[in-house]
Amino acid sequence: MGKAVNGVFVLVTAIAMPVMCSQGIRETREARDSCVQRGVDYFRSMGVSAPDGARKPRDVAEDRCSRSLAAFGQPPPG
Repeated sequence: MGKAVNGVFVLVTAIAMPVMCSQGIRETREARDSCVQRGVDYFRSMGVSAPDGARKPRDVAEDRCSRSLAAFGQPPPG
């Protein structure tokens, strides 16, 4: 009986872990994309076409958001 229970636990874990991990990756990707969009919007509202002199606003926003998802403020709740 104990081996059967352990086998079921291993099977459930093997199925559940990839599903849970992919959900976390998706949420992280969405949070990063949201941060980048806030950055692009920020630069656009400031009328800046090259924030650091040479790179595109999207590239600068991606760089900053890779370091902190709050680089351009917190996303609106929702």
